[in-house]
Amino acid sequence: MMTLCRDTSHESSGEGMNNLPGSHRVALTILGFSLAMFATNSVFGYAGELPRYLGFDLSPNGARLLMLVEGHEGYELSVLDLATFEPRLIYRPGADDGALNWCRWGNDKRIVCSLRFYKGIWRAGQVIHTRLIGLDHDGGNLLTLVPGVRNVHRRDLRWDAQVQDRVIAWLPEDPEHILLQLNRDRPNRPGVYRLNIYDNRLSRVMSARSAVRRWFVGNDGNLLLAFGYDRESNPLMFRVEGQRLRPIDTRAFAGELPPSPLGFSLDGRYVYLNATNGGDRHGIYRVRMSDGGVDGTIFEDPEFDVFGQLVLHPTSGEPVGLRYLRHHPTTVWFDESFEGIFADLAGMLPGKHFDLVSADRDYSRMVVTSYGGIAPRHYLYDRTDGSLRLIGYQYPELTHAFIADLEPVTYEARDGLAIPGYLALPENPEGGRLPVIVFPHGGPYDRDSAQFDYWTQFFVGLGYAVLKPNYRGSIGYGQVYMRAGFQQWGLKMQDDVMDGLDWLVEEGIADPERACLVGSSYGGYMALVSSFKAVGRIRCAVSLAGISDLRRTVVRMQSFDLVERNRSRIQYGPSLLLNSPLHQVRHIGVPLLIVHGDLDSIVGVRHSRDLARALAAHDKPFEYLEQAAGDHYLSARWQRMEFFATMGRFLETHLGGAEHRVESRPEG
Repeated sequence: MMTLCRDTSHESSGEGMNNLPGSHRVALTILGFSLAMFATNSVFGYAGELPRYLGFDLSPNGARLLMLVEGHEGYELSVLDLATFEPRLIYRPGADDGALNWCRWGNDKRIVCSLRFYKGIWRAGQVIHTRLIGLDHDGGNLLTLVPGVRNVHRRDLRWDAQVQDRVIAWLPEDPEHILLQLNRDRPNRPGVYRLNIYDNRLSRVMSARSAVRRWFVGNDGNLLLAFGYDRESNPLMFRVEGQRLRPIDTRAFAGELPPSPLGFSLDGRYVYLNATNGGDRHGIYRVRMSDGGVDGTIFEDPEFDVFGQLVLHPTSGEPVGLRYLRHHPTTVWFDESFEGIFADLAGMLPGKHFDLVSADRDYSRMVVTSYGGIAPRHYLYDRTDGSLRLIGYQYPELTHAFIADLEPVTYEARDGLAIPGYLALPENPEGGRLPVIVFPHGGPYDRDSAQFDYWTQFFVGLGYAVLKPNYRGSIGYGQVYMRAGFQQWGLKMQDDVMDGLDWLVEEGIADPERACLVGSSYGGYMALVSSFKAVGRIRCAVSLAGISDLRRTVVRMQSFDLVERNRSRIQYGPSLLLNSPLHQVRHIGVPLLIVHGDLDSIVGVRHSRDLARALAAHDKPFEYLEQAAGDHYLSARWQRMEFFATMGRFLETHLGGAEHRVESRPEG
């Protein structure tokens, strides 16, 4: 057994897990061996690498492409001159700068970037703070944006500038300025400010209002719409008239997810609204600003909620296309000329699917990502000469590897409800049943799709089938399906996931003796619940940043807005304890791997710390890995490598690998 010598230079000084018995920290003692083995296998080891690119943005004139590219200490900003196709590194965050979130062109020569870092806030614990910087295309004139608040009352303004990167308009007619919404007047209530991205001068355009959470800007750069909630968490919309707000009747758009403006007509008379309009699924509608009446339907999908972005014509302001998520990212064109362009482009790309990532102002140049049968790779398409140039590979290690596609499936839950999901299968030349990973998404009010997923590819590389169920409560399938998951944490939502495993067995795909439930965040909670509700049906469970105590989750909700809306979606009373892994430790009957970052601002690390102590006290089989300076998202390379190495070893211990397949046979 090889001992790992850990670098403790980034260890936190807070409460840790050093008082656990040594047998329960076995992951830390053999991780050195796992990492060494991991690094030698490029097909598996890629999962520990960050994606090569975090984002792209073409300058409005199409002359340059900014790229967030992985470096040794995180993502760095480079600019690709499209005349020479030569990249230039122009910004690398320092140790005290935080990490890059996104970058975008403010105009053809000036770039604005968002950075994030962690900081403690009273009652909420560690939370993410964001800041903006501005710099020229060559890296010059670097400036930290948004001046600090003058403390005129000589007291600590705890809410001051936690989030400073919510740009609500880029103002192409005023390229030296952007519009931001900032909480400078009062906590959680943003005002609107005009910021000069060259000299950092800031002026207030609209003061904060008690009912407003978001502001929206028309094509002329003026405020047109405000959105918020009343005291009962019901959505509100207001028409902005100067400094006054006029209510707009939104009762026709009431739903579990609030309406969302996607754009405005050029004259400002209409808002293009993502809403339900009295139906079950979200669509896109043309709504009169004067009275909130629906003037027409822009787009509806009979199968999916339409959540996405409109492509607006630069001169008429009319919608010419819609980008949204079905099984894959999909672009629907209302303009035949655009439709023809992208039909031609699809035939040039190597993958089965592609996603439009960025375009210049007139769609002469575009960045697209191609995937499906191949690992994602990025291309620059120049419509003026029809050329297609490779920018780079998202995972270079997978260039020649087998890539498993996620295929849509539907199975029936025990109460007859149809459950959609996605299935990926490894290469299986000898046939036979496969070990299986059931991999539910987090949220829980989120959804999975058929897009390339590095977790899934990692599992498939180990020889496992992967099921990603969109259990009841998932968004994207209408309000009725979403509501079916309310107050069903650990109950019917959990049943849907286990019914998916039963379906795989009935179909002759899964080996019933070798199944594991793996998840992150709410998916991690599902993995933990399965360890006491699915004993005998699964061999193991893996939780990354999972919830262990529903009561603690409910208490934490009191620190944030929209308490009533969010609280009503989790059950009340004894069910909280009956479906909390921390309070059901005595019933846990399968080996657990529990991993958590101590800087997690979404699910606090105490969920896993307390569970690990309780498991040790009850002498249950588990491994616990606490990642110092780790966050909720595996954002750092070292954190991701450590997690996947540990999980890979754990899964192979309990499930074996591809060499242990059994002959397929029907049940009964």
